[in-house]
Amino acid sequence: MEEVAVAVAAEEERAMITILKPTEVEEEKGQLIAVVPQLPQEILMDILSRLPVKTLLRFRCVSKGLRNLISDPNFITQHLNRSAEDCSRLILGTSAIKQIFYINYETFSEMLIYDFSKFSHGFSWLEIVGSSNGLLCLSFSHVSFRKKGNILYLCNPATLEIKHLPNAPIEYTGAWDYSYTAFGFGFDSIANDYKVVSIDYFQKHGMLDGTIHPSEVKVYSLTTGQWRRLEDASFNISPAQKTKLTNAVVNGAIHWMADNVKFSSEFIISFDLGLEIFRPIPEHEYRHGGRLYSKNVGVLGGCLSVFDVYCYQCIEIWVMKDYGVKDSWAKLFTIDAPSIYEFDFDSTNFPAPDSFHSLMPIAIQKNGEVLLENYYQLVSYDPKSRRERAIGSGGLPKCFRSVTYVESLVSLKVCYGQQGNLKHKGEEDESRI
Repeated sequence: MEEVAVAVAAEEERAMITILKPTEVEEEKGQLIAVVPQLPQEILMDILSRLPVKTLLRFRCVSKGLRNLISDPNFITQHLNRSAEDCSRLILGTSAIKQIFYINYETFSEMLIYDFSKFSHGFSWLEIVGSSNGLLCLSFSHVSFRKKGNILYLCNPATLEIKHLPNAPIEYTGAWDYSYTAFGFGFDSIANDYKVVSIDYFQKHGMLDGTIHPSEVKVYSLTTGQWRRLEDASFNISPAQKTKLTNAVVNGAIHWMADNVKFSSEFIISFDLGLEIFRPIPEHEYRHGGRLYSKNVGVLGGCLSVFDVYCYQCIEIWVMKDYGVKDSWAKLFTIDAPSIYEFDFDSTNFPAPDSFHSLMPIAIQKNGEVLLENYYQLVSYDPKSRRERAIGSGGLPKCFRSVTYVESLVSLKVCYGQQGNLKHKGEEDESRI
């Protein structure tokens, strides 16, 4: 482990920004356009903003003018906004084999696999912390809670950039038997900055249920490249909850399910990326009457969502139409358990009840159906007919968690100033693998 620590420390000193190589590369289609018509810049930007990132990266080699235009912050924002209109991309993370899969779940016409095994540095567990504006935050850690430590990366799968983040310093000096970390990742539109939130929990054997575990909260800024210590958490995020869905970012805030002694059950806690404060979010009234198996938080249709799973009965999908307003919660639909159990899941991989209880809504598709996943499969559910079907079974990993993804030109090589101007940094430290 000493050799690993030395290698990681060396990377931190160099502020490593390197290039990923996908294990599958799309075949080149057509020849690179060598002559750009003399069009007004506004029209040219509109045309280019509709093209995929891979094509734009090739176009940057055509001329200095095109390179400057495609690298311009205004164009990057325009392209990002255009790309966000297409919400049909997913990133699937596979913990054990340290790979992520890039797919279009509407057509399955494209799939790329990125191998992160060379970046794991001896850690055995890969987790997708979150996705924001084309950037992914990835965490490598140990499966055992007795082993403390992790490695964080930010990467852009479309541009193949990856940046290793410095380790967040641990200041806690109390005794503990095991620990775990809940992460969050999102974009602070006020400071024009990308931030990673780290909540370290320290536990001892024999702690009573409901006890608030000692914690340390830190936030990392991509602009400054540093961690800052914040006030400790007054709530718990359980190890099970932190891995269910960590991409619930709405209205400039990250959301988790949490608990503490003031609440009779789990509640939604948010972290405002601009103000850097935690606060609870009011929930809907629970009137089902059944035994609540679990509550998960996510995003559907751009709204904060809660997925209430009732044992062997149903899953209720709720959305908060007006963020922060309790009365704006509305039940979107209900998935009945019998319908799910009748579905032909692969019983050799997992039992049917587990497939139901682990269902997680991911996105609302263009045809109005809801995309769900259950660790092993992508499922499309039609609320009108109340029927479901497996999609894209060929080529998918056997076990995964997914996040929605927007392709973008957002770069890790730059800092965003308050006026949105780009400043290059650390170019002399760049290397290609």
